[in-house]
Amino acid sequence: MGISRIGDYIGRSKATIASFIKRYIEQGTHENGKHTGRPKKISEDAEKVILDLIEGDCSIAKMTLMQIPELSDIHPRTLDHMLRGKGIRKWIARKRPKLLPRHASARLAWALERKMEKIYLVR
Repeated sequence: MGISRIGDYIGRSKATIASFIKRYIEQGTHENGKHTGRPKKISEDAEKVILDLIEGDCSIAKMTLMQIPELSDIHPRTLDHMLRGKGIRKWIARKRPKLLPRHASARLAWALERKMEKIYLVR
Protein backbone atom coordinates (compact mmCIF):
# COMPACT_ATOMS: atom_id res chain seq x y z
CA MET A 1 0.00 0.00 0.00
CA GLY A 2 1.44 3.38 -1.01
CA ILE A 3 1.80 6.52 1.08
CA SER A 4 -1.04 8.25 -0.81
CA ARG A 5 -3.46 5.39 -0.18
CA ILE A 6 -2.50 5.21 3.51
CA GLY A 7 -3.04 8.97 3.82
CA ASP A 8 -6.43 8.75 2.10
CA TYR A 9 -7.46 5.81 4.28
CA ILE A 10 -6.69 7.50 7.63
CA GLY A 11 -7.39 11.07 6.53
CA ARG A 12 -3.86 12.52 6.73
CA SER A 13 -1.61 14.15 4.15
CA LYS A 14 1.17 12.35 2.25
CA ALA A 15 3.76 14.54 3.99
CA THR A 16 2.50 13.51 7.44
CA ILE A 17 2.61 9.82 6.56
CA ALA A 18 6.06 10.16 4.97
CA SER A 19 7.52 11.98 7.98
CA PHE A 20 5.96 9.41 10.32
CA ILE A 21 7.57 6.52 8.40
CA LYS A 22 10.90 8.37 8.11
CA ARG A 23 10.95 9.06 11.88
CA TYR A 24 10.23 5.40 12.61
CA ILE A 25 13.05 4.26 10.32
CA GLU A 26 15.57 6.78 11.74
CA GLN A 27 14.66 6.62 15.45
CA GLY A 28 13.12 3.17 15.75
CA THR A 29 9.99 4.60 17.38
CA HIS A 30 6.89 6.48 16.34
CA GLU A 31 6.91 8.68 19.48
CA ASN A 32 7.70 12.38 19.24
CA GLY A 33 11.12 13.47 20.41
CA LYS A 34 11.70 15.17 23.73
CA HIS A 35 11.21 18.93 23.69
CA THR A 36 13.94 20.53 25.75
CA GLY A 37 12.52 23.97 26.45
CA ARG A 38 14.11 26.38 28.85
CA PRO A 39 16.48 24.82 31.40
CA LYS A 40 15.26 24.83 34.99
CA LYS A 41 16.74 27.35 37.40
CA ILE A 42 16.69 24.85 40.28
CA SER A 43 18.68 21.68 39.64
CA GLU A 44 17.29 18.25 40.48
CA ASP A 45 19.86 17.92 43.29
CA ALA A 46 18.73 21.23 44.80
CA GLU A 47 15.08 20.12 44.51
CA LYS A 48 15.92 16.94 46.39
CA VAL A 49 17.69 18.93 49.14
CA ILE A 50 14.72 21.28 49.48
CA LEU A 51 12.17 18.47 49.65
CA ASP A 52 14.28 16.59 52.22
CA LEU A 53 14.49 19.72 54.37
CA ILE A 54 10.75 20.28 54.15
CA GLU A 55 9.97 16.67 55.04
CA GLY A 56 12.38 16.82 57.96
CA ASP A 57 11.08 20.09 59.34
CA CYS A 58 7.67 21.10 58.03
CA SER A 59 7.76 24.35 59.99
CA ILE A 60 10.79 25.71 58.12
CA ALA A 61 10.16 29.17 56.66
CA LYS A 62 10.56 29.91 52.96
CA MET A 63 13.10 32.66 53.62
CA THR A 64 15.21 30.13 55.54
CA LEU A 65 15.17 27.92 52.45
CA MET A 66 16.23 30.86 50.32
CA GLN A 67 19.49 31.01 52.29
CA ILE A 68 20.60 27.60 50.95
CA PRO A 69 23.64 28.19 48.71
CA GLU A 70 22.00 26.44 45.73
CA LEU A 71 19.06 28.87 45.92
CA SER A 72 20.97 32.09 46.52
CA ASP A 73 20.59 33.33 42.92
CA ILE A 74 16.91 32.53 42.31
CA HIS A 75 13.78 34.55 42.95
CA PRO A 76 11.42 33.41 45.74
CA ARG A 77 8.66 33.02 43.14
CA THR A 78 10.80 30.42 41.35
CA LEU A 79 10.87 28.42 44.57
CA ASP A 80 7.08 28.81 44.83
CA HIS A 81 6.62 27.47 41.29
CA MET A 82 8.89 24.49 41.99
CA LEU A 83 7.03 23.65 45.21
CA ARG A 84 3.64 24.05 43.53
CA GLY A 85 4.82 21.66 40.81
CA LYS A 86 5.61 19.12 43.52
CA GLY A 87 2.16 19.53 45.10
CA ILE A 88 3.22 21.78 48.00
CA ARG A 89 1.00 24.86 48.09
CA LYS A 90 0.05 27.70 50.42
CA TRP A 91 3.02 27.04 52.57
CA ILE A 92 2.94 29.04 55.76
CA ALA A 93 5.14 27.93 58.62
CA ARG A 94 2.96 28.68 61.61
CA LYS A 95 3.97 28.48 65.21
CA ARG A 96 1.58 26.18 67.02
CA PRO A 97 1.44 25.37 70.71
CA LYS A 98 2.95 22.07 71.77
CA LEU A 99 0.50 19.28 72.53
CA LEU A 100 1.03 18.31 76.16
CA PRO A 101 0.40 14.73 77.35
CA ARG A 102 -2.74 15.79 79.22
CA HIS A 103 -4.06 17.44 76.04
CA ALA A 104 -3.27 14.35 74.01
CA SER A 105 -5.13 12.04 76.37
CA ALA A 106 -8.13 14.42 76.48
CA ARG A 107 -8.24 14.59 72.67
CA LEU A 108 -8.02 10.82 72.41
CA ALA A 109 -10.88 10.38 74.87
CA TRP A 110 -12.96 12.92 72.95
CA ALA A 111 -12.26 11.19 69.61
CA LEU A 112 -13.11 7.74 71.00
CA GLU A 113 -16.35 9.07 72.46
CA ARG A 114 -17.35 10.55 69.08
CA LYS A 115 -16.38 7.33 67.34
CA MET A 116 -18.73 5.34 69.58
CA GLU A 117 -21.52 7.89 68.94
CA LYS A 118 -21.11 7.42 65.18
CA ILE A 119 -21.25 3.63 65.57
CA TYR A 120 -24.54 3.89 67.48
CA LEU A 121 -25.95 6.35 64.94
CA VAL A 122 -25.10 4.07 62.00
CA ARG A 123 -26.78 1.02 63.55
